[in-house]
Amino acid sequence: MTWDWQRIEQYEGFRGLKSLAEREVIPALEAMPDAVEVKSKFPVWPFLGILAASIFGSLILTGILSSIDGLFRNAVISFLVEFLSVVVQIVAMCVVLIAFVLFTIRDKLAIGFVNGKSVFMARAKAWTAVCDHIGLTYVPAPAGAPRLMKMFANSRWATPGVRDVAEMLDAHAGMDEPLEVFQASGLALSNVIVLGDEAARANAVDQTHANLLLEDGFRGERNGHAFDMFEWVQKEDEAPDIHHLIIVMKAPMRLTSTTQMRARKVAWPNAQSEGSLHDVDLGPKEFDATYRLRSTDQVEARAIFNPAVIERVVALAHGNAFRAVAKDEHIVFDIAGGNRFDIIELIGGEWSDESIRKGITDIAEALELIDTLAHAFMIHNQPGGMTPAE
Repeated sequence: MTWDWQRIEQYEGFRGLKSLAEREVIPALEAMPDAVEVKSKFPVWPFLGILAASIFGSLILTGILSSIDGLFRNAVISFLVEFLSVVVQIVAMCVVLIAFVLFTIRDKLAIGFVNGKSVFMARAKAWTAVCDHIGLTYVPAPAGAPRLMKMFANSRWATPGVRDVAEMLDAHAGMDEPLEVFQASGLALSNVIVLGDEAARANAVDQTHANLLLEDGFRGERNGHAFDMFEWVQKEDEAPDIHHLIIVMKAPMRLTSTTQMRARKVAWPNAQSEGSLHDVDLGPKEFDATYRLRSTDQVEARAIFNPAVIERVVALAHGNAFRAVAKDEHIVFDIAGGNRFDIIELIGGEWSDESIRKGITDIAEALELIDTLAHAFMIHNQPGGMTPAE
């Protein structure tokens, strides 16, 4: 629920935000330039080349398969040939379809990139003003530009505006260390199936991490406990995006094990290099009905997630998908939900007094969650965020 200004002003450290919004946030959003028309330089011949290559490639492979069928005249081989022929045709059709869609929307993509830059900068200026007031640091693009965007921006078909957007995102990055902790937790790989040899698996994991969509990073301290947090946007086919609030904090001790906790209907983190993880039974029925816990070290898992901690976790989750990974020197929390911190929509640029209040409400609720987590998990006082545990 979105708080009104009176409740916002009553939250600790938030007094004066209404006048700051009127003085700095709203002018920053109002100063956005009007949308401009942009023509992509993407030519016709690459699309025609892909179309021709797909058609001729499909015909050649189908011909080779037919020759194999005629050579052996075996029922099993005939079935395999027919099956592979269908697969080849389907793949060719998908390649053509994807190329056609990208070709038809190339101008819209260019417009979105260029106009998105002014929205991004207005959003960054607005959030920076708010965070300076409440004692946080705002990082607009925690991981910089995704790798695929950089590849497109560096192609000769990209407009200068697209290159500017990629450079702008890289210039507003700055959360490398907490991102490394998040990636090592396996939380971003829960729905990723990795096949092949060790090198192929490592490359697939690297590609997945390099193209994660991350936004709205915040870092600071609450009652002496340092934290880093950002949103990871998980794209879903034919479903709304899932926004994961990722919080990285110091573990209460230097850990020699890996411990994972999740809600019943949520996938386990998919860490690639973990040892044998075993279920941990802590006893409370309320916890057992809601969450699952597993670890490579039963004793250490119980020390981190003791019954008092579990009681607080059950209370703070409020039915949302909740996961946690304790590993090495950190605990990483993942709370799935709707789009947070959306003072202004990055796609359309729409904003209002309510969207400003909603974004500030999201910050207040996230800070309340961090306070609860710091107390519940007995996080030690470790100034500096990513300093190794003593």
